[in-house]
Amino acid sequence: MAVARAARASGDLRSARDWLAFAVESDPAWELPRVDLADLLLASDRGAGASNASVRLLEGAASTPSQNPRLYRLLGEARARLGQLSDAAAIWARGLALVDDPSLRLARAALLRELPGRLDEAIAEAERVRAARPRDPAPRSLLAEAYEAAGRRAEAEAELRWLAETSPSSAAAFRRLARFYARANEEARAAEAERAARAAERPARPLRALKPGA
Repeated sequence: MAVARAARASGDLRSARDWLAFAVESDPAWELPRVDLADLLLASDRGAGASNASVRLLEGAASTPSQNPRLYRLLGEARARLGQLSDAAAIWARGLALVDDPSLRLARAALLRELPGRLDEAIAEAERVRAARPRDPAPRSLLAEAYEAAGRRAEAEAELRWLAETSPSSAAAFRRLARFYARANEEARAAEAERAARAAERPARPLRALKPGA
């Protein structure tokens, strides 16, 4: 394992892959080389072949319940890449039961949002991340979309306004708010948000140098 990890750290991915494959073949019950090999495959190749190979590796390791949250993170990622979103959501839930990882929880929320009938669950997951990271715009951005999709427009508006007002130089955030108002035919508020977007695009005026003695 140490040799494989050193090879990967040095950029020699082929040697790392060969050493890990040898470790898996030598001891099929050993979980760690399976997890490391799947990690390497997923990091170096986004194709379906790497995802399928990773699923085979990790499900072989997970035949008995694993206590390694990294295994579930990688297995869920491989399933998600293959379009098996419901399976990925269930696998990530198993990993989150072991370790509360806000980044993984937010990824699960984004995945759940795409599944029919799982919008409320997606919102609940994203709300947990927002509570853990109140200054992080990522869960608020997801919640803005999810709240609107759920018909909770006041909550969606609150998230969009937070995103715009905490990044006053971001024209994109104000334009997103403007589009939200436009979808509801709130023309005056959409125009106000668009004006704020244009103002954010203007370069700041340079300060005039003070004259000596001023």
